[in-house]
Amino acid sequence: MAFGDRMTYDSMTKAIDTNKHTLRSILSALEATDLVRPIRPYGPIGARFRKTPKYKFAAPIFRAAYMWALGRPLDSGEALGVIFEDAVAMYPRKMTREVPIIDACLDAHEGGADFIVTPGTEKPVALEVSFGKKGTEQLVASAERYDVNYGLLVSDTDLELVEDQNIVKVPREWFLFSA
Repeated sequence: MAFGDRMTYDSMTKAIDTNKHTLRSILSALEATDLVRPIRPYGPIGARFRKTPKYKFAAPIFRAAYMWALGRPLDSGEALGVIFEDAVAMYPRKMTREVPIIDACLDAHEGGADFIVTPGTEKPVALEVSFGKKGTEQLVASAERYDVNYGLLVSDTDLELVEDQNIVKVPREWFLFSA
């Protein structure tokens, strides 16, 4: 899990040579200790539990520590990207304390946004994050698939409103300092 978070239950059972029952017990324990959080697919409740969730570490330092301990360089774009996603995934959880009903899900479709966040009873917001530069294509794909209010792109970018796509680009540093 430290090297990526888009795994299936089958691939995880093979990776650690165990059965699904044991794997679910392990994942439940990791969730109960607040080490990892499942980010489930956006959609009806039944669909959310049929697919394997994306697992995010509760704090980016956990993933970084495991990657470092397992000999993975932390300065690659891919490593920084998944660590940054963990950091961004912390925000909806923190916001739940202020907005009673907030839900952060993933767009399980290929080429969709990283997160679909639903603040209270409002329309969802598509959220795409990248440690490097990124285009708006994934946000546009999610906006077409779901009735989203707007898209938010957090990356190595300047602050910008892409009015024709209803997307706000936010520098990653600004997003991280907003907490």
